Amino acid sequence: MKAGAGKARINLDGVLPFDGFDVELDSLWVRAVIVEAGERCSIVSVEATSLRADVVEPLRTLVARETGCAPNLVWITVTHTFSSPHVRTPEHLASDGEREKNALLRVRLEEAAHTAVRQALEALSEAELLVGNGATTCNVNRDVETPAGWWLGHNPQGYSDKRLQSICLRRIDTEELIALLFTADVQSSVLDKARDAQGNKVVSGDLAGRASAIAEKSLPGCVALFLTGAAADQAPVRQAVVTQVDASGNVAQRDQGNGQELLDMLGERFAAELLDALANAAPVPCDVVSGDVCKVSLPGQQRGDFHSLRPQRTYTYAPASDEEVHLNILRWGDVVLVGTEPELSSSFGTQVRAIAPHVVLATLVNGGKKYLPSSDAYDRVTYEAMNSGFGRGADTALFQAISLTITNE
Repeated sequence: MKAGAGKARINLDGVLPFDGFDVELDSLWVRAVIVEAGERCSIVSVEATSLRADVVEPLRTLVARETGCAPNLVWITVTHTFSSPHVRTPEHLASDGEREKNALLRVRLEEAAHTAVRQALEALSEAELLVGNGATTCNVNRDVETPAGWWLGHNPQGYSDKRLQSICLRRIDTEELIALLFTADVQSSVLDKARDAQGNKVVSGDLAGRASAIAEKSLPGCVALFLTGAAADQAPVRQAVVTQVDASGNVAQRDQGNGQELLDMLGERFAAELLDALANAAPVPCDVVSGDVCKVSLPGQQRGDFHSLRPQRTYTYAPASDEEVHLNILRWGDVVLVGTEPELSSSFGTQVRAIAPHVVLATLVNGGKKYLPSSDAYDRVTYEAMNSGFGRGADTALFQAISLTITNE
């Protein structure tokens, strides 16, 4: 087995201000890891909220070309930081200047990905695989019952899988860490909608980005790469902007003005929890690397108009044609990495991880398809259920597909 890792800063010079963001608080990064045992695979994690298919596919082609990986063994995923400008659809931008910045951002993403995978390729070394499990206190269920219906907030009584999984790649000769992949069911949204003291909306890797940076400082030479878990109904345990809903369903948001302080605190906590998980990591055999992509057809529904969504007790879910999703599987010896396009609920993640030992679930892999909530979310009329293109029962069908794929191979 061989492994290598690399990272590169996304250069936002000439891009900002753009997409509502004004200045950088933290640099954004692209991180890449390559694992080889017979076949070679690559995982590239971008500090971004999401990437559309037309952005992902050129990145996959670039990575496959540079690394020699088969396309089905390339993952492009995001950390799901809410403090990052999107690559937008050009025709929806208001001016030529905005379109030029949009095109430049896309180029800069590709440049950073290219640099990161080249570093990973050049760093390939004989390696061993270790797996550690820990716990996090940084996530909380975000579906809250208000006087007008369910909405977004903080619900400590709601379900949250507190598992923090880590996969360590370590050099055989020196026992130095090459890469540390980690995942938990949490969105990186501490700074979502917040502004700094000057009124600027800042760019940041947010929770996962801060934890990665701290871990990398503690582990010189190691690249700490975050995979977003089943976080559709999860939020950081504290956020700078709090939401309130009155009996009429009116939603108000208040910036507490302590966003950077909260991010410092939670970033340190998340990193410490990660290092604790690493401390109990144990070797897992990895003689063969393999992977596949399969298509799964799921019940569809018409997604609600985003701007009309509000807390409400009743809602009509309009059916639509079946929605096709891609299920991405990587096997590193005994470790099975499952990657989905849609965002999943934390309870779904718990079910998937229980299928077999060493199952790691990542979402927003090779594209994004919004929310695929658990069935009870439709009964409660949650934000995720209304804002989903998947109909009731999609979670059951997807779980069956994942279970069959893991147990039959």
